[in-house]
Amino acid sequence: MQNKYDIIHGSAPKIEEIMERIKKNKSANEDFLRSFLMIAVSTFLCPPTSLGISPRCYPALVDLKSVKKLNWCQFVVEQLKEAHRNLNKKFCVRGCLLLLVILYADSLVVSNAHIPDDKPRIAAWSRQLLDKVIRLDRNRDGSFGKLKLKSARHSVAQDSFFHMDDVHTFVASKVPHHMAIEKKRDIVAAVSKVLSGVTDMLGIFIHEISAVQDPATSNLRRSKRRRTVP
Repeated sequence: MQNKYDIIHGSAPKIEEIMERIKKNKSANEDFLRSFLMIAVSTFLCPPTSLGISPRCYPALVDLKSVKKLNWCQFVVEQLKEAHRNLNKKFCVRGCLLLLVILYADSLVVSNAHIPDDKPRIAAWSRQLLDKVIRLDRNRDGSFGKLKLKSARHSVAQDSFFHMDDVHTFVASKVPHHMAIEKKRDIVAAVSKVLSGVTDMLGIFIHEISAVQDPATSNLRRSKRRRTVP
C-alpha cells in the first residue's frame, strides 16, 4: 500500500495528488474509499499544517472493514486535545477547526437572531446564520468577543450529562482486563446510547414538571385578571 500511494521514506502524498486520484477513479472500490478517507481526515477531521496527507489516517486505511466501527468523534476530540497540549510549542493549530467554531458560536448570547436547538449542533448552523453571528461578535478593530458568553446553565444541552471519559472509566473497571479494545469500544458505545436515552427522558420529565403551574400562582393570576376587567 505504501508504494501504491507513494508513501515512501516517511513522506506523505500531497492532498492534490489524492484528489486527482479520486477524479480518475470511476468505480466504488477500496481504492476510492481509501482515497476518500485520506481527504476527509486531511482536510476536515484533522487537517495537518502542511499540504500533505495526514499520517493519522493511515491506521484506518489498513482494514477498511473496521472503518464503520471506529469512533471518529472521539478521534476528532483527541486530536484537538493534542493540539492544545502543543499550543505553546508551535505557532499553528491542527484539528477540526469547524468544531471549535460551532462550540464558540453556541456559547454566545445572541439576542437578535434565532438559533435552532437541533442536534447534532452542526445541523443548527447554516453558513448564513454563522456569518451573521460572526458579524455581531466582531469588534471595530476586527477582533472577536463583542457578544457576551452564556452562563453554564444556558448552554446548549449535551446528548447526555454523563461524560464520555467517565463512561470509558466505568466500563474499563467492569470488564475483564484482557478484553479486546474493539469489544470495549462496542460496550462503551452501547452504554452511551442507554445513558443518552436516560438523559432524554429526564429532560422530558423536567420540562413537564416545570410546565405545571403552582396553584397559588395560578389563583393569583386569576385574581389580577378579575381586577383589570372593567
